[in-house]
Amino acid sequence: MKVGDCFYKYDKPTKYHVVNIFEDNSEIIVVYKYYGKYKQWWHYSVEDMLTIEDQIKHGYYKRRKQ
Repeated sequence: MKVGDCFYKYDKPTKYHVVNIFEDNSEIIVVYKYYGKYKQWWHYSVEDMLTIEDQIKHGYYKRRKQ
């Protein structure tokens, strides 16, 4: 995963964009954003890389190329 990659939730058409990746105390942190359908603005979220990779592996998120 790198900055600029996109992924989708398995049950929603929401497109998540990776904004930044950095390391904090030997843990890799991913900042991503998505556009809210109802509130009509960008929402930002932060998770560690292991959690996102695990969710992709189990099908919660799907990677897609632009």
